[in-house]
Amino acid sequence: MGGLLPDWTYNSGGIGKPSDVAHHWDEVSLYYDMPIDGDVWLDDPLNSSYPPSIAFKAAQMQDNDIAIVFLREIREMVFLQKKNITKLEHLETAAMNAGLNVEQFKIDFEGKAKSCLMMI
Repeated sequence: MGGLLPDWTYNSGGIGKPSDVAHHWDEVSLYYDMPIDGDVWLDDPLNSSYPPSIAFKAAQMQDNDIAIVFLREIREMVFLQKKNITKLEHLETAAMNAGLNVEQFKIDFEGKAKSCLMMI
């Protein structure tokens, strides 16, 4: 996974806090004519990109094709529904909606998937 942000102590390219990302997402939305609502960064900002990346890896461990469906689910959650996809409740909902075994997803999320991504 690219763009891993462990937390907000990292500062790059003028982005050092969640509100900086909100403005960037609004610009990208206009540029690409795609619906992206940057207000999640003002209302309930993500504290790290690690949890959704680990969650995607956990989904992949079950099924590559369903993992792509899962990825679409979490993208829609964050870009359109302004949901903080670092929260396990949202990741579990996305896993269920995608057709994953949610219990196995949670086990892999806390175990093998986390270990796998932390090695990168």
